[in-house]
Amino acid sequence: MNLGIKGRNAIVCAASRGLGFACAASLVREGVNVVINGRTVDSLNEAVKKLKEINPDVTVKSVVGDISSKEIQIKILSLEPNVDILVTNADGPPVCDDIYLSLEQWMQAINTNMLTPISLIQSVVEKMSLRRFGRIVNITSGNVKAPLSELCLSNGA
Repeated sequence: MNLGIKGRNAIVCAASRGLGFACAASLVREGVNVVINGRTVDSLNEAVKKLKEINPDVTVKSVVGDISSKEIQIKILSLEPNVDILVTNADGPPVCDDIYLSLEQWMQAINTNMLTPISLIQSVVEKMSLRRFGRIVNITSGNVKAPLSELCLSNGA
């Protein structure tokens, strides 16, 4: 498939495995240079290796750390100043079925699921607009549409 995005630059969050990795792999197949992140060195290094095997002609950079950390966001954004494609993604909050969670637990879930994507979007959208090209994909939980009681943090955040 040719999506017409060869040579573009993307940031894909939480891309060492799962949906994030699948998104990064699809972009790399299309010839897009990617900056990915993940929380563990080993899984991130393995993801980089696999992505380079898919398409050795693209650049694959990585940053280890939790995407909800402002410091990690700054590192990722500094590796690619001209983001054409942003894929926000993060590991979901832990399973729980107790509505009486601590305020800290709620704030962390809100930061990860809502505030982090907003921060990243705000960091790239102006340049995308000036270049008249930009694509933003926000990956969230299917539980937003059909909540499950044991995923109350994910549902609420």
